[in-house]
Amino acid sequence: MKVFERKRVIDETLRGKHALLLLSLVMVILFLPATDVLGTGGGLVTVFFLAVMISGLWSLREHRILRILGALLVLIAVVLRVLRHLRPDEPIWELIFLLETLPFFVVLTVITMHGVLGGERVTTDKLYGAGAVYFLLGFTWSVFYAVLETIKPGNFSGPLAAGADGIVTWSDFIYSSFTTLTTLGYGDIAPATYVARSLAILEASVGVLFVAILVARLVGLYQIQQRV
Repeated sequence: MKVFERKRVIDETLRGKHALLLLSLVMVILFLPATDVLGTGGGLVTVFFLAVMISGLWSLREHRILRILGALLVLIAVVLRVLRHLRPDEPIWELIFLLETLPFFVVLTVITMHGVLGGERVTTDKLYGAGAVYFLLGFTWSVFYAVLETIKPGNFSGPLAAGADGIVTWSDFIYSSFTTLTTLGYGDIAPATYVARSLAILEASVGVLFVAILVARLVGLYQIQQRV
């Protein structure tokens, strides 16, 4: 019975669409320290984000139109990063890249959340999707913060925001986003303007509500499965 159950879990994972997405999101977190060690900064983070976008395309494979539009956005994102590398003195390419990737992450988060909270039974892939949504929320808000800071610098304060070079990196925004999402809030980087604070309030609220709604939904589905 245990062998059969293990085989079922493996089959669901291989056939599912969320395991690769969750893995790529976790890998971004695990390899973020490499940006400091290797001194690559935002370049390596960009590579990680492109990897997440590609795995996101795989999770959208059942939505033909979204898959095509997503592939187009990924292609444009690659071109924009090349232009940013060739013309580092023109920050406009960074802003366009952020504005171009933002809708991709928003749509991917919404579609994945819909798949997790929908349906009539709890599956292994649904659990992978739940983890992916939580990470996607953190990454999506990091893009919001990066867009805000690129348009008008000075939206964040604290020791981390006031580094030696005075530049808040994308890695900093990812860190700030997840400390906000989890309501941890170390305080080494904090929103300093009304717009940034509003985004932080929304993120913290969404993070708490998602966990509460997710648990309630999964418990409800599990109880239904037990009755059948």
